Amino acid sequence: MIVGLKRDALDALENSTLAVMPRRLRPRHAASLILIDRSGKEPRLLLGQRRADLAFMPSQFVFPGGRTDPGDAQFALLEGLPAHDARCLAAGMGAAASTRRAGALVATALRECYEETGLMLGAAGGGKATLYGNETIVPDARGLRYVARAITPPGRIRRFDTRFFAAFRDRVGAERPGGPPDQEFTRLVWATPEETQGLDCPAITRTIIQAVMQRLMDDPELTCDLPVPEYRMRHGRFVCEMRS
Repeated sequence: MIVGLKRDALDALENSTLAVMPRRLRPRHAASLILIDRSGKEPRLLLGQRRADLAFMPSQFVFPGGRTDPGDAQFALLEGLPAHDARCLAAGMGAAASTRRAGALVATALRECYEETGLMLGAAGGGKATLYGNETIVPDARGLRYVARAITPPGRIRRFDTRFFAAFRDRVGAERPGGPPDQEFTRLVWATPEETQGLDCPAITRTIIQAVMQRLMDDPELTCDLPVPEYRMRHGRFVCEMRS
């Protein structure tokens, strides 16, 4: 658990992501989707291993996700997200937030999951859904919960302001034939929290796994409106603040 660590201790833990010549980088908006398989005795989470040649977190296991693209705003998939989650999402974006910008983050999570895993949340529709390329699955935010936010500390090669969404595996409407269109992951695994201990995961990924498991203990069906943990560096120490 990295909450409470001072910056020098966190830097030592994550030295592989530090920039050679640190400079002020503004965090870029990003989103991740945490898929939960509840078909067994223990929940399993979907993680992907990043390619070894990537500059940021090479070979490590992370949740599907990535930065928000300009095109994500045209989908604005806020409809279907619980009102409590939509408020928390928008509030965390500051005074300049808009429903469209908040909805773009939801679209980012679904799009990145599709591109990196081939899995599509939604249902078959009459036309083509451009969020999923030429697939005929219509993206749907129903069943998603906004469960965490994490801002990459200063001094890293990349910095992201990432919103994490969670959904059960049975919300997946289809899988792309032939696998994912993006080859950022070398393999995918469905792992229990205990099994993730044997994987090379970034410290923040482990922190989010703990947060999700606590959420499932408090809210097994993901139907309750609960505070959302936000992780960031504050006054030289990594902290968790709750937004409700």
